[in-house]
Amino acid sequence: MKQSSALALVGLVILILAGMHLLALLLDGRSWQLERLFNLQREGNIPTWVSSVMFFMAAHAAFVTAGNSAGRDIGQAWFLTAGALAFMSCDEVVMFHENFSGVIERNFMPAWFLDALHRTSWPVLFGPFILAFVVWVFPELKRSFDSNGSGAICALSGLLLFFGGAVGVEMLTNLITEDTPMFWRASRLMAEELMELVGVGVLMVGLTSHANVLRLSHVAPGKEA
Repeated sequence: MKQSSALALVGLVILILAGMHLLALLLDGRSWQLERLFNLQREGNIPTWVSSVMFFMAAHAAFVTAGNSAGRDIGQAWFLTAGALAFMSCDEVVMFHENFSGVIERNFMPAWFLDALHRTSWPVLFGPFILAFVVWVFPELKRSFDSNGSGAICALSGLLLFFGGAVGVEMLTNLITEDTPMFWRASRLMAEELMELVGVGVLMVGLTSHANVLRLSHVAPGKEA
C-alpha cells in the first residue's frame, strides 16, 4: 500500500472513532454500549486497542528495519526503538506509566510538587528520560532514513503529534479547576486523545514505509548513496 493511501486509511479510521465518541457524548449515557466502547476518556475500549495495534505495527516495522541495518550502531538504535514502541503498545492497554507514576507520587514526591501538578505529573517525571532516549538514538535513526525522506518526515510528524498530545495537551489538565466549563474539559480531552491517535497512526505509516523501501530495494540503512 502506498504511503498516501495508508495515511488516508488511518485518517478514515480515526474519523470514525471520533464520530462514535461524539455520538456517545450526544446520547449522554443513553447508550452504555457506545459509552463503553468508544468514549475516548475510557481505557480498554476500541480506541485504546486501535492505538495499541498501531504501536505494535510501528514496533514491527522498526524491528524489520533493525534486521536490515548494515552498521551495528544503527541496528542497535532500531532495536531500542522497536522495544520502546512495543512497550508503548502494551502501555496503552495496561497503563504502566500511570500506575508507576502514581507509586512515585505517593512515596517520593514532595507536597509542593503534587500541589502544582494536582491532576497529572507523569510528563514531568518521565520527560527527561524520553528526551534522553530521543537524543541518544536520533543520530543513528537519521542516518538510516537518508534514502527515504518522505518516510522520515511522516515518522517525525507522527512522533511530534503524539508527544504534543500525550505531554503538551496532557499538562493542560493541571489548569482545570472545578469552575472550568464542561465544554473545555471535553475539548481538551478530545484534542489530547485525537492527537495521540493521529500521531501513532502517522508514525506507524512512516516506519512501515521505510521498512518496505528497505525490503524491496535490499539496501541496508547507512549504505545508501
